[in-house]
Amino acid sequence: MSSIIAVKAYTDENCCIYFAADRQETTYDGDKALAKGTRNKIWTGPNWVLAYAGTATEHLDELRKKLVGRRKVGGEEWGIEKATEMITHAVNSGTNGNKRTFPEFFYTVTQRMRRERYDVEDSPDYLFATNNPLELFYIDESGNMFTYNEFCKAEKEDPGELEYLLIGSGSREMKKYIQEKFGDDDGGKYIQRFDIAHAPSELIEIIRRPGEVDINTGWPVSLAAITKKQVFDIRERLARAARRGELEEAEDIGIEVQDSLDSASEKT
Repeated sequence: MSSIIAVKAYTDENCCIYFAADRQETTYDGDKALAKGTRNKIWTGPNWVLAYAGTATEHLDELRKKLVGRRKVGGEEWGIEKATEMITHAVNSGTNGNKRTFPEFFYTVTQRMRRERYDVEDSPDYLFATNNPLELFYIDESGNMFTYNEFCKAEKEDPGELEYLLIGSGSREMKKYIQEKFGDDDGGKYIQRFDIAHAPSELIEIIRRPGEVDINTGWPVSLAAITKKQVFDIRERLARAARRGELEEAEDIGIEVQDSLDSASEKT
């Protein structure tokens, strides 16, 4: 599983939706962890961002290709126009009190995994955002979509002012940390919003918490952002920064050891 969060951040009248996800992928044989790797759990398109938590399968990858318009349907190229039309229809399907849902594609992933005898908890769920309108959604394994307020209502939770959604095995630890840092003195309603400039660093701290106790959460972290005008595909920046930092520190260590040896030689 994973630790994934999406938040709405504000500065004055401006709004941005940020996504953060760990990149660790753990391979299991039953309940036994066999190996660890990395996988990008955030996908981006021209006007949307999606993150998933759950077991990565070829069916999930087919869904990704469908959303970005790269998958062929029979002999026909699906294409970005059809993908955009599908997403727009899904987002607007909840008007006039109707149930908002994606077409069958999300549920198809779940159906195929169950036919292959995956456990129910392995089925992915998703966080999704679009910029027309700029909105954050939770999508369940059947493709049903809920805005932040709709999700809170379904879960019988007070929406508060701090707008965020969590998925993955690290959700409990992330929520605990958020309540400790952002809750009021009575542990109740949140008393502040994320601001656009500082939200990314806050998200890093939130993702770190479950990594201390959850075997299925690990570094580095992916980030993405979406505003009314732009999608920021910044998923690899932290990973690249971490690699640069390791190399620079390793070079400093080598120089430090060499300087120590040179100093010892001069004294003899």
